[in-house]
Amino acid sequence: METLKAKHMHKAEDSLERSCPWLEIEAFQNLTEDQANWLREIAVMKTIGKGEFVFRPGEPSTSIFLVIEGRLKLGAFSTEGKEMIKHIYFPGELFGIMAISNQKLRVNYAKAMDDICTYCAMDVFDLKKLMQQNAEFSLSISKIMGDRLVQFQNKIESLMFKDTFTRVTDLLKEFATKQGQFVGDEIMIKHNLTHQDFASLTATTRQTVTSILNELKKEDLIYMERGKMLIRDLDRL
Repeated sequence: METLKAKHMHKAEDSLERSCPWLEIEAFQNLTEDQANWLREIAVMKTIGKGEFVFRPGEPSTSIFLVIEGRLKLGAFSTEGKEMIKHIYFPGELFGIMAISNQKLRVNYAKAMDDICTYCAMDVFDLKKLMQQNAEFSLSISKIMGDRLVQFQNKIESLMFKDTFTRVTDLLKEFATKQGQFVGDEIMIKHNLTHQDFASLTATTRQTVTSILNELKKEDLIYMERGKMLIRDLDRL
């Protein structure tokens, strides 16, 4: 009997034949028609299940990736084995992009968070080939890398200068913006994150996260149930 994952893999392959997810990214829309057709030919799509890795620390850094369906988390493990989640990638986002900067080995891991996670992979050699052929495309990719560095800097500043309450509410706002769905005037977030995951993303403790979420719930700013959160008023959050 064919598994759900196998069925999804066939569906993903069929979808790839009809379209190329890379070309839906703004930067890739600067490619010429011939370059776009070549990209359609080399694009590789893969589906993995929850807990499976796209890459691990120490593996060769030879590809960049695009999330098609599901979510993936970027993280690392301390010498004591403690997990630290650095970022969560949603559909339409590129990840592993620092491979372009001649990063030889991965320093983080990327792992599926949902039962079905589909992504596209592109060899860095092929990406650099396109960048050499197309100056406008090269500038767009450079801008993406620059934006990532700014995001990283903002993350560091947030950890240094913002209190834990603000870091947690900022994270909820980010999730609402990236994956929230309006339910009337409210926003529903399906996250499947534990309080420990929230703590890891905001550099605090599970107990502190629980306390902050309970406070927001008491003020009727959010409503929580397993794997879901309803933000009642984003402006007041």
